[in-house]
Amino acid sequence: MIVTAEKSYRAEIGIKDGRIAQISGGQVSAAAQVLDAEGKWILPGIIDVHTHMELPMELATSCDDFTTGTRAAACGGVTTIIDFSLHRKGTSLEASLRDRRRAADGRVAVDYGLHAEIVEVNEAILDEIPRLVRDGVTSFKLYMAYRRDGRMDPFWSISLSSC
Repeated sequence: MIVTAEKSYRAEIGIKDGRIAQISGGQVSAAAQVLDAEGKWILPGIIDVHTHMELPMELATSCDDFTTGTRAAACGGVTTIIDFSLHRKGTSLEASLRDRRRAADGRVAVDYGLHAEIVEVNEAILDEIPRLVRDGVTSFKLYMAYRRDGRMDPFWSISLSSC
């Protein structure tokens, strides 16, 4: 039973080089190996769009790192995670993304992406955003809470108070 976003249906799946190459209502073309999934449900890989691997907090760091967390994710059917860069005031968004990729690359067991976290807004930060979008960053995290922790830039509180 194949389950997609549109429908569920019975079919055979042909895999080539680790990717779905064919879905057929009948016999899939010649295969080197056949796995009998009768009675099983075949689901698309799950994407977890909000993870916190190796997240430093006030008194500790989250218990899963990029290795253990993504291994656990893979065992549960998660094929992609989207974690967060760790932007610090006084640093560029590009630097925070680069540092976070360095922490993850070579250690993740699934595909991953990063939301670009923004904790400080100034002209230099705003100038970076179009470049990051061109380089493939698809989302940005802005805090509307945690003002006392320094995560919410005063720019946002001024903007919000005028709404």
